[in-house]
Amino acid sequence: MNFQLNRASFGESLLEESGFNPAQLPISRAVHSINTMPNAIQEKMLRIERGDYGGLDPATAMMNLQMEVIQNVQRAQLSSGVPIREDLEAEVKLIIPLDTPFRNMLPRTVGSSTVSSWYQQTTLGGGYGIATTVTSGASSATQTVGSTAGMVPGMSVYFAVTNAFRIVSSVTNSTTVVFTATISTTTAEAVSAGPYFQPGQADVQAFFAESGAPATVSPTYVKKSATYKLLGTMYSITGLAMAAGATFENQLFLEKQAAIRRLMLMEENALINSTSTNVLPPYGDGTTAYGFDGLIALCTTANGVPVPQVQTSVGALTTAHVDAQLTRQNNQGAINPWIMVNAQEANSFVHLAEASGTVIRVMAGPNNEAALGLKIMEYIHPVTGYKVPIRTSRFMPAGTIVFGADQLPDGHQAMDVRVLPQVQLPQLAPTESIQGYVAQEIAPAITAPQVYPGIVSVYEVLRMKNAKVFAKSSGLTAV
Repeated sequence: MNFQLNRASFGESLLEESGFNPAQLPISRAVHSINTMPNAIQEKMLRIERGDYGGLDPATAMMNLQMEVIQNVQRAQLSSGVPIREDLEAEVKLIIPLDTPFRNMLPRTVGSSTVSSWYQQTTLGGGYGIATTVTSGASSATQTVGSTAGMVPGMSVYFAVTNAFRIVSSVTNSTTVVFTATISTTTAEAVSAGPYFQPGQADVQAFFAESGAPATVSPTYVKKSATYKLLGTMYSITGLAMAAGATFENQLFLEKQAAIRRLMLMEENALINSTSTNVLPPYGDGTTAYGFDGLIALCTTANGVPVPQVQTSVGALTTAHVDAQLTRQNNQGAINPWIMVNAQEANSFVHLAEASGTVIRVMAGPNNEAALGLKIMEYIHPVTGYKVPIRTSRFMPAGTIVFGADQLPDGHQAMDVRVLPQVQLPQLAPTESIQGYVAQEIAPAITAPQVYPGIVSVYEVLRMKNAKVFAKSSGLTAV
């Protein structure tokens, strides 16, 4: 809450020269003006305005006045009976920690109400070729599928589970096709015409006659919703600490700053590991679950991630496995893919590079000093050739890698954090990434009147807009 001071009656130049800025007072519990201050404080303000500093230098006189004002306001906490929230938007954008990479990369958008609703895209529409599945898995050049419609000799057909292509040799009937080479398949495995296909799309007419029209095709969606969840952390400062630090640092400001950083780290962990069913802290109170589903919980087949893209019990990390997952992502239309790993997998990438036969030279300096070691920052995409950033978060579980993407083929975000504002936003806020952090001070308890507590909180939920461009590998062992 703002501290309102009549600047017109209190020398403007004096305020600027002394550095006494009421807007920066470490208080937010009540609204005061100069007319509501005790007579003693008002008289001191008027004397200082006339240049009477009571035998002190101007800076010391202003500091003493500031402490008296603070103490007066602290005695009148919550006089309005309304919990006032302080917007931390500008401050948060300046102190975002480097060790919260997943939180930092996600776009943050403004929400409303108590529940966020959105449509999760399942197909783009378009009719790019055949759409069928294997009806009885086998290791053979002859395969039984749901339909051979659209298959012709010479066509390349993609099998999703085995992540392999086969060329059609001949079509026996409406459900039997013969390929030029043997392939091992599984029942219900998706079969498509190639990398631009997305499961669920039917083969539709695209070419048409001069007097005709192409088929009508539209994307398909599944409606999703999630309740906003409350994340927060408590902080406190004592009157002694504020008094002791008043000569060089604002102790309340430092406590709020520490609480912001603490909450950002909690948020990083929640965005990756939280589940909406976990009742244990930090996601619940031991009885009730209060969290949302994080990245790991959302990357499941139940949420729409294709079965081949959820790999378990992978074993030792190999470049072949990474290539396969990136290829599956590419086949689903992932734009600007990324890889999220734990320190264990980050080290495995380094060891793969060192063991790959690549020439890695250690250059010695003028004093025969050298630095040994590597850090793998990116992975060259096996299909597109673009660099895929490898991001390491200490909150990722060891033995798990998530392959994600920034955008969908139509340009929309693949995942975002929906934030529920607790304060009035600036006019241009909808065009910016909203952090949503606020601080709220709490009245001291009667048993500890000199301890001034507060809370920093954010209301948000993680949303996966298209599960098909994500992939998860678990059960990885260190290389």
